[in-house]
Amino acid sequence: MEHTVEHKRKWYKPQSTLSEVFLPVPYNGRFGYILEDTVRAKGIKVAKFTAIPEGKYNVGIRYSNSFKRNVLVLYTKIIEKNGYKEYVIEKDGISFTYVLVHGGNTHHHSDACLLIAKNANTSGEDFVIQGTMENELFHIISSYIKNGDTVIWKITNEPQKE
Repeated sequence: MEHTVEHKRKWYKPQSTLSEVFLPVPYNGRFGYILEDTVRAKGIKVAKFTAIPEGKYNVGIRYSNSFKRNVLVLYTKIIEKNGYKEYVIEKDGISFTYVLVHGGNTHHHSDACLLIAKNANTSGEDFVIQGTMENELFHIISSYIKNGDTVIWKITNEPQKE
C-alpha cells in the first residue's frame, strides 16, 4: 500500500519557508508545520541554506549519528558505499544528502532538513516553530514502513499565504 504525506509550502521569507503538513488516512487533516530553509530558483543551491526542490520523494528510516537515533529521511535514490546506505536527493540538477525530518525551532536548526512542530509564528523577521512533533510523526510513518508499505512525501510550492 502507498501512503502520501502532503507538504504544502505557504509562507516565504528570505531565510526560511513555512509549510503545513497533512497526513494520509486515518489521520486526515493538518498534522503540523514544517520549517525549512529558503526555496530557491530551480537549479540553485546554497549548501545548508536551501530547501529541497518541490516534488515527490521516497521516505525511509536512517540512523543519525548527530541525533544518536533513527529519524525519517527523504530521498530519490540510495547509493551503497562499502556496505553502507547513503540516501541522496538528485533533482533539478542539484543534489542533497541526509535530508532528515526532525525537531527544531528556527531555520538555523535545519541545514536543508525539514523541521516538524505543532505551532508556528509567522510574525517577525523570521519564522519560529515550537512543540516538536518528531516522535509522533516518526511513530506514524515508521509503522507504515515496517508494515512493508511505501511512503511518498509530496512537496508543493503554493502562492504566499497572508
